[in-house]
Parts: sequence; C-alpha cells; structure tokens
Amino acid sequence: MTEFRESLARKAEVLKDLLAEKGFFALLKDEDRDRLRELVTGMLEKLDEIGDETLMVGLMGGTGVGKSTLMNALAGMEISSASHRRPHTEDVLIYVHEDVPLPPSIERTKVPRREHRYSADEARSLVLCDLPDFDSIREEHREKVINFLDTLDVVVWVLSPEKYADGRFFEFLETAPKDKGNYYFVLNKTDIFFDLGQSSSGWDELQKAMAVLRGYIEKVGIREPVLYHLSAEEVVRGKTPSPWNQFPLFRREMFRERDIKEIKKIKTANLDAELEPAFRALEREIEILGGLKGVVEDFGKSNDEEVNRAVEDVIQTASPWVEIIVKKSLPSLAGPRRLLIGPGRAIASAVERFGSFERMDPEEEVKMKEKAVHDVSSALKRHLSARRDHFRSAAYRKLSVSEIPSDLETTVEFDEILLSFEESIRSIFGNTREGEGMLFGGLRPLIFRFRQRFSYTLLFLAFLLVLPGEQALRSFVENPGISSTLTLAILAVSSLFSPRGLAAMVSLIILAFLLGWRFYGHYRRLLEDMEKTWVGGKNKILKEAVTKAFSEQARLCETLSAELESRRTRLLELKEGRLQ
Repeated sequence: MTEFRESLARKAEVLKDLLAEKGFFALLKDEDRDRLRELVTGMLEKLDEIGDETLMVGLMGGTGVGKSTLMNALAGMEISSASHRRPHTEDVLIYVHEDVPLPPSIERTKVPRREHRYSADEARSLVLCDLPDFDSIREEHREKVINFLDTLDVVVWVLSPEKYADGRFFEFLETAPKDKGNYYFVLNKTDIFFDLGQSSSGWDELQKAMAVLRGYIEKVGIREPVLYHLSAEEVVRGKTPSPWNQFPLFRREMFRERDIKEIKKIKTANLDAELEPAFRALEREIEILGGLKGVVEDFGKSNDEEVNRAVEDVIQTASPWVEIIVKKSLPSLAGPRRLLIGPGRAIASAVERFGSFERMDPEEEVKMKEKAVHDVSSALKRHLSARRDHFRSAAYRKLSVSEIPSDLETTVEFDEILLSFEESIRSIFGNTREGEGMLFGGLRPLIFRFRQRFSYTLLFLAFLLVLPGEQALRSFVENPGISSTLTLAILAVSSLFSPRGLAAMVSLIILAFLLGWRFYGHYRRLLEDMEKTWVGGKNKILKEAVTKAFSEQARLCETLSAELESRRTRLLELKEGRLQ
C-alpha cells in the first residue's frame, strides 16, 4: 500500500508540473487548467492525511428518501430529525466518537455542520455524515453536497421506491469523483411493498424493483453493486426487523472493524479516482499530440508541384519589377564611362544627358523597391497562408480542435520565414554588385573595350600616315631610317594646318564618330544582353529563395514533430506508470 501511495504521489507531482509547464495541455482553457491544478494540489494534500484511521461515511440521496431516518437507525437514537417538509436537512450532520478528531479535510470544505458525539466503542473509527439532498430545489444544498463529497471515503447512496429511477440521481452518480468500489446502495422504505400484508406479492414487487435498480446502476459503469433493501423506519419505531428488512446486514457492514490497511486502501482508491479528470485530460493530450504530430509531418511534406506553383507565382509577380529595376539600374551601373571610350563615350553621354536613359530619383527608387518587396512577399504569403489553412483544417478534421497550440501557431504563421524571405527579396532588388560583376567581369566587356582601342588606334595611325603626303610616305618606305622618320614627322606637323591636313582631320573626326556610333550600338546591345542575363540571374535567386522558404518550413516541421513526439512519450510513460 505504501508503494501504491508513493506511486500515486509521484504521478500527481508530475501532473502538477506538466499543468504548469508550457507546451503541455496547451488546448485546455485557463479555467480548466486551473481547476485540474487545484484538483491535483488538493489530492497531494490528502495523501498526507492518508494515515488517518478514521473512515468517513456519507449518506447521500434525493429529497424524501429517508436519509435522516437511516442515520437515526444506524446511531440507535434520534440524532437527525426527519420531516415531511422538503428539503429538511440544512447542514451536514456528523455522528462521531467523542475521542476522535475530525479530519482536517472537513475544515477545508467550509460547509456548515452539526456534530453529535457518542461514547460507544463499536464504531470508534467510523464518522457518519448525513448530507443535504443533492436534488434539492435550493441550489446551496447541492453545492454543499458537492463540496463535502470530497471528504468522504465511503458513500451510501440512499434511494426509495418512489425515486429509484430518478435520472438526476444517476447523472450525479456517474460524475461523482469517487472510486466506484467504495459505493453502497440502499433501497429504503421497502415496507411499502408489504403494506397490504401480502407477503408473496410484496417479495415479487421488491425483487422486481431491485432488479430494475441494479440494471440502472450497472448502466453507469458499476458492475456488481453492493445493494441492500431495508426499512429504517421499522427499526426506528423499535420493531423487530421483518425477514425482508436487510438493515441488520447493512448496519453490520457499516460498523464492522476495518484494519488500517483496508482503510488506507479505500482512501487511496478514492484519491486515484479523484485524479480521473486529470488523467482523462492526459489521455486526450496524448491523443492530440499524436494527431498533431501526424498533421505536422504531413504538413512538412510539400510536394514538387506545390513548390513549383509557388515559384511560378512569385516569379510572375516579381518579373515586371525585376525588369524595371534592372532596366533603370543598368545605365547607372554601366554608364558609358565604364564600357565606352573616345567618341562612343561622348555619344553615349550626350544620349544619356538628353533623356534616352532614364535615371531613378533616389527617393522614388526606395519606394518602388519597397513596393516590389511587398508584392513579391505577398505572392509567397498567399501560398503559405493556403498551407496554414489546410493545416488548421486537417487538425480540426482529425482532432476536432478549433485552436492550435501557440508553438504550432507560430510555426504555421511563417512569420520568421516571411521576414527572411523579405530580406532576401530586398537584397535581390537592392544589390547591384551582382550586376557589376556581370557587366565588368568576364571576357566580353574586356574584348569590347579592346576592340574600341584597337579600332581608334588604327584610325589614328591612318590619319598620321595621310598628313605627310604620298611622296614623303613612299620615300620613308624606300629609305627607312632616323633621318627619313624625322622628315616624315616634320612634314606631318607642317601639313596639319594645311588644307590637306584640315581635310584629313575632319575625315578623322567624322570616321571616329561613325565608328563611335557603331560602338555605341554595340554598347546598347551589350546592355540588353546583360539585362536579360541579370533578370535571369535574379529570377534564379528568387526561385532559390522560394525553395528555401519551403525547405525552412519543412525543417521547422521536423523539429516540431520531434518535440511533439518527445512530449507524447513523456505523457505515455506517465500514463503507463499509472496503469501498472
């Protein structure tokens, strides 16, 4: 018995801790959680009193079933007045030996009581309690019964032939927090079956009534109930009990000597039964955790089709913004001074100055990018919200829960995932270094600049060769040397401001600008190609960001699933320990 008591105490302590711990019993309402915590705390206090050898026996029943008369019959004297006025018993009447202190649990109920002390030793360890009617029209009587019921070890349910089929009695019986093995049932006033003096028919009616009553009791889950039929009135009047009157048997059972082991067993069984609401909540919690684990696991398995739909939707939303931002960012990044030289740069600068290239106002650029971030994030949020609603719907269908525990709610809201995604989008729209890398890195820009320098150099060399004249150039070719080179240079300089030199210079300028315009055209096509490449690169990063969001959600679900399984395992261990 000590081992069972210690086991019960350990379970109660664990339950108390779990009710206070975040993450367990998360779907309980605050008032239900507080009620269970109070129940467990009260049970632990009672365990400290389980060594008390006093057995608390309560007489309970509806109005007019004869509880007070039965109390007098058991005491052998009138200690409780019986009346036809209903309800009659106002307070709890307690019949207790003069040397026996009342258990502290009675004081805690704060239920009004009257005590009758006796000196006979036959029931020294027994405390008899006559309780107000549980079905009284006065609500305070019912409250007294419920509050005082907590202190009782054995309950004697008293009925009468007029009220033994009362549905309110069986409802109350089913919800009473006591071990059903500590119940006794008394059908009082059975003398009415024999009022006509027909003994045989009276027995038949009594047996029928007892069979019906037994059936009702068994329907509420009490198998093989201990059931007596008697007439307390017959005993109180001093008559010798009739053969059908089982009062002597009932009194002998009530007043028999019980050793401390049996009393402790009775008390401990009641405490175990009192914890039943907490263990029902525990079983429900185990069921919910297991079901939620399955829902979370299913929720974390996003299929490729679902991810692809989200990627397509996000890119479709982002593409116009990406194109606008890239188109307006490229001129700033790849201005003519970075890729063009000579006349080509001058042409590009002039075109840029006169508005062919649109530059963004910094404030306008910030607003546009924030709007882009919002729109693209909203596209992903629509998909995540649809998944969240699906999760809630699955949880409700599987577990009939309309609320989700706070830690799960945080996960399925995806707040952190969306914040991370928004930062990625902001980086994608605001990062120009990747564009710089594409524009000024690699061979294509280098080749483009080399072609310009080479072409302009050739054109200038042609200009220099034209200035000295055909005869000087032929002389230099036929007799190369320092002297001929100096002569060629002097003639070139002297011819620079001659009609021929001015004509050559004009030709040089015209040809250079024609060549620059050609390179400017190449430059524009290069920008268009770079724009496509940059847009494609950003779309690729967008796809990776969306895929990462779903992967992160799957990772969170895995972590949460493991946590739910850990909680469930802990509760299962507690439950299985209780059932050993």
